[in-house]
Amino acid sequence: MARFRVVFSLLLALVLPTAWPQDLLAGTAETKNQTGTPSFQALLHDLKDPDVAVRRKASRELAESVALPAEAVPPLVEALTDKDGVVGQNSSRALGRLGTAAIPALLELLKDKDQTIRVRVVSALGQMGPEVKEAVPGLIHALQDENGDVRWYAAGTLGKRGKAALPALIPALQHPNPLVRAGAAESVGKMGVDAKEAASHLLQALNDADQNVRYQAAYALATVDPQNREAVTILIQALGDPGWLVRLRGVDALGKMGPSVKDAVPALIQLVLADRDNAVRGRAALALGNIGPVEKSVVTTLAQALRDKEPLVRSDAAQALGRIGPDAKDGVPALLQALGDDEGFVRMYAGGALEKVGAAAIPGLIEALRNPDPYVREEATRVLGRIQPLPPEAVRALIEALKDQNSNVRHEAAYELRTIRTPEVKSALAQYEQAEEQRQREKQAGTGKGRSRLYTKAEVTAPIPLDTEYKFPSQLELALPVHLPNRRELLITIHRGKDRPDRVVIWKKIKERYRALETLESDGDSSASSFGTPARFRYKGDIFIHVSLLISGTAAAHEDTIFCVLPDGTIQRVDFEPAPEWYQSRLKQGEGIRKGEGNSFSDGRLEFEFYIWNEGDANCCPTAGRVMGTYKITRERRYDPAHKKWITGRKMMLDTWRREPLAGD
Repeated sequence: MARFRVVFSLLLALVLPTAWPQDLLAGTAETKNQTGTPSFQALLHDLKDPDVAVRRKASRELAESVALPAEAVPPLVEALTDKDGVVGQNSSRALGRLGTAAIPALLELLKDKDQTIRVRVVSALGQMGPEVKEAVPGLIHALQDENGDVRWYAAGTLGKRGKAALPALIPALQHPNPLVRAGAAESVGKMGVDAKEAASHLLQALNDADQNVRYQAAYALATVDPQNREAVTILIQALGDPGWLVRLRGVDALGKMGPSVKDAVPALIQLVLADRDNAVRGRAALALGNIGPVEKSVVTTLAQALRDKEPLVRSDAAQALGRIGPDAKDGVPALLQALGDDEGFVRMYAGGALEKVGAAAIPGLIEALRNPDPYVREEATRVLGRIQPLPPEAVRALIEALKDQNSNVRHEAAYELRTIRTPEVKSALAQYEQAEEQRQREKQAGTGKGRSRLYTKAEVTAPIPLDTEYKFPSQLELALPVHLPNRRELLITIHRGKDRPDRVVIWKKIKERYRALETLESDGDSSASSFGTPARFRYKGDIFIHVSLLISGTAAAHEDTIFCVLPDGTIQRVDFEPAPEWYQSRLKQGEGIRKGEGNSFSDGRLEFEFYIWNEGDANCCPTAGRVMGTYKITRERRYDPAHKKWITGRKMMLDTWRREPLAGD
């Protein structure tokens, strides 16, 4: 009988989809309960569950439901205000699918003091289709919200509704509140050419007393009516606006119009060369790249901008020359010089531009392979190998680069040559492989000799000089003495350089000299990772040294290296298993550890703490819980194959732990 009610309900829904009787809906829900799927009533009830995971599951299923009854509005409106962002957003999606039935409650929530709630309301209104015209007044009202995120969502939502929203947006361009006028201009701009009838109103908005209104109107014109000559004239005038945001939007708008706005070139050139704002200079350069070499002065100006004091402007100028392509051949000398820029991203864009210039850049690139600057040689090697077809003289230059003193140049040349199958290239690559193996053997032998050598204090603390691998020296940042029993002493030094890895060396003091016991290097330069200040702690009578490598990014990732100081003043690396690795097998379904643990090592106390994220949590805000505890260090006998003897090793592992909910859960 239950099966009959389900089939009958589905058939009736196909015939009368807007009039699905509530008793049949309840019957369907009851049957779903019998098959293990929650009913609508059960899901609405779960929205109030104290467990955030239950609330998330219920809100997600409701948001994905094909049909929702009007009775779902009140509980979903309440769930919209949930402190958990996932529950709130899912409830917003569900209310958006309810359409007109949810509008009165949503409009009332637009008055909520919490800006996050108001953003969710706007998101719900925005998910209602263009046919739900009752949503437009609420979105227009949201354009005057005091919070920028709410206004931004409202403008974007109105823009997606297309021409149906224009009758309300055009009058809004004259609204007394400048926030509404700016939001209306932004919304119209998002419609593109479908909003062409609003062009004349946007032209008037360019003379608005409010800078933000002018700013939004300038950008909107470029998408609404890119061929409007009057718009071009006014946009060129906007380039002289006292507000830098207006100038920026005018630049972007003209850049989107492309070659048709060549009249704007003189004004854009002036901005590239003289505007006081970095962003305006850079974006003006990009706009010139989009417009193209309509005048010879365009390439000349962009070449000059490659020497701007601001790296972002230099990179934008390089990108602009790349967009011009082969017609930017007069800019090749400046681009070749930019291959030696101190900033890696500028070098990358300069190389990309030379690649797009193509054959005209080849002679200069071959010459650049003899430049004393390793940056120039490396980038020139990379670019030269990617220009096709590659003439014989370029192939010979790459073969010669296999012998370069700099390893990056050699490796790049080998990589680019591997696609060339001539006997000459195959022979050169074979010789290259043999030479690299020999260099590696010599490096290992040199490392062994370096560990046995004694250095003076001046040598230990001196800058690491320039060599064939790096352009800048590495300076001493820290020299940390570690005093041991029996008047023994270690010294820990950290050197950092602009373009090279951090280097940590642990030295043993022998009379007035020092012997290197261990050397650690970071991965890449200090922008990718860097060492923190080493720390010393005691545990059960032993002395330990903790060195932490901090990885750039928002994940708080780090790599910890622990050394035990032995009685003879030497050191032994400790095997270490971080607590999050141990805990992985104990995570519940849908849980994860996204960030590194926080460790606190002091005499006799080895503590840790890390957080657990639920599926759907924002990266900033875990909700599943927190794990805290302690480590312990144990001794273990193990065989040392290098010295062919049994030794006493040490291992640092989890000792105690507890998991607790976060405050407010």
